[in-house]
Amino acid sequence: MKQETESAFVYLVMIFTALAFLLEFGIYNAPVNFFLFAMLLALFSIPFAKGHRIKDEGVRNAGIILLILIAFAFFLRAVPFPDVPPGYDTGFYKYAIEVYSEDISDQGMPEWIKSMFPQGLFVLLAVLGSILGVGSEWMLSHVFPFLGAMLALPVFLVSRHYFGSRAGILSAAIYAVSYTQYHVFLMMYFKTVLGLILLLFAVYFLEKKKYLLLAIMFAALGAYHRPEFLLMTLVLAASLIFTRDYRLILVALFSFALVYPFWQDRLDIYLPLAFGLAETALSGGTGGGTFYGLFSYKLFASAYMPFAFIGILYVLFRRKPTPLLMLLFINAAIVVFELFFFRRLIVNLDLLLIVFAGAGISAVFLDYKKIPKILGYAAVALLLVVLFSVTVKSASDFGQTIDAGQLKDIRAFDAAPGSFVLAPSTEAPWVLGYTRFEKNYSVISPGLFGDEGTSEEWRALFVESTNATYLERFGTPLYVF
Repeated sequence: MKQETESAFVYLVMIFTALAFLLEFGIYNAPVNFFLFAMLLALFSIPFAKGHRIKDEGVRNAGIILLILIAFAFFLRAVPFPDVPPGYDTGFYKYAIEVYSEDISDQGMPEWIKSMFPQGLFVLLAVLGSILGVGSEWMLSHVFPFLGAMLALPVFLVSRHYFGSRAGILSAAIYAVSYTQYHVFLMMYFKTVLGLILLLFAVYFLEKKKYLLLAIMFAALGAYHRPEFLLMTLVLAASLIFTRDYRLILVALFSFALVYPFWQDRLDIYLPLAFGLAETALSGGTGGGTFYGLFSYKLFASAYMPFAFIGILYVLFRRKPTPLLMLLFINAAIVVFELFFFRRLIVNLDLLLIVFAGAGISAVFLDYKKIPKILGYAAVALLLVVLFSVTVKSASDFGQTIDAGQLKDIRAFDAAPGSFVLAPSTEAPWVLGYTRFEKNYSVISPGLFGDEGTSEEWRALFVESTNATYLERFGTPLYVF
């Protein structure tokens, strides 16, 4: 009976994969609730995950395959890099890179920069730019895509540690073609990509009990990306409770000593932010961040969700609570209950599901003896083609904040030194990053750059065409872009 149940489940998964291909390429157009199918498969996977053992088989030339996947991910992001750099935050990043390249200290930095950007990221980029002799635009068009591609490395390492090299390669391959992870590139989430690299390495070193390396990764998270630092703090706390490994306290203390120089001039900003974050979470959650929600996410990730559940169940049935599971459950709780940054943390959730999905795909298509190897590899290829097609189609529909003509106008814009430039919020970051630093004038915009104006005052100015005297507070000359 057990074998019949497993066989029925495996063949259902084969049908699911074939259906995904047919639907994606318009070969079969009948109405199908594909997400419901995926969730039912996840439910039916419980007996399979409980009774099946994922084989820790090595992969010949795994290093070469991984390098090919990293190169492929880089190619998608950097060749060719679009004429208009992706994302909304691009202008912010370009401006901050140039500011910190002039002075890596926080002396004289506006508070909006301190609250928005961790100092560590731009110290790193300033040093790297100085060594390579490159500017901010090169950083955005080369370093950012490179980091996005290199995220495949810790995905592979973590998946390999839990499930073996074959699962690790499969997880890295899914990452390379995942639309959610590519959407991170389209949004120019520089901090998020670096934070995820450090977060996965921190989990990896925690699992391997490499405490010095764990402390360095944890401190780096504190210097480079606060949301991932918070997640890792919760994981370390949970690990301490479950394992009673008191060396983790020493890790935390050493990490704090390493990161304190980056925090000492910002505690007056970080502490209120931390209390505000706690209040937000306790009051029901707001401020989800700029990313699509769970409804959209499930459309992009349905094809590998059942496989992720197999990997999750496999670990649950065979191991004590692990750092990876702790991180998954903490992250999932934040997203599902919309506590804080819940939309932005969908990126993290997707990455963790990808790590587990490699194990599920390996177990169903490549480990199950009743499926011929060639059929199993064909199913894997079919699934990756579907995911890549989703990424290509969705990326082509992604709308840029500005177009090439607007960016050309912004680059050509000129104003008197010391003047003020009023720009709409959609274009203000680009005006700030692509003109202001070289020409030394101040950009003002509703809700940006630390302006104290209320939404009512800005509405009266822009919508009702009244309250023109409000602009007198900024000084003259004043330009409207």
